[in-house]
Amino acid sequence: MDGRTHTEGNCGIVLISHGNLAEGMLESVQLLLGKQENLSACTLYPEQRVEELMQQLREQVGRYGADHLLILSDMQYGSPFNAAVALALEYPQVHHITGMNLPVVLAAVAARNATQPDPDMDEICGRVISETAASIVDVRRLLAEKLRENIEEEDPEG
Repeated sequence: MDGRTHTEGNCGIVLISHGNLAEGMLESVQLLLGKQENLSACTLYPEQRVEELMQQLREQVGRYGADHLLILSDMQYGSPFNAAVALALEYPQVHHITGMNLPVVLAAVAARNATQPDPDMDEICGRVISETAASIVDVRRLLAEKLRENIEEEDPEG
């Protein structure tokens, strides 16, 4: 199999990161949602070469097919990100979103599960980005706005 065609009827999501972050995200998702099929983590440690991560990613392409693989990387321009970009140059059908955080991973799993058995990868990626774009919040500012709204509700004449 050349990794360019989908053969298993499912979508794989691979979390990639520096150090243990991807494994921690995987554990957190399973804590919240239970065991998830076709969700895995690949990590890059200081003693590893990027080529080792590339090989792990190529194995994921072999498992799911390039057209049914979504990679979530921890940060733009980091080594795991660069490995995913290099993989996408080999397999242009691979989908890759960077800026991984727990809401992003949860949204990816939910979107993937909602589109089974025939996942639309563009739809999954679009849903992940649109649903999580507002997941980073300045809580101090949010609380100040809520307090201001509550005061206005209690005294509408201001």
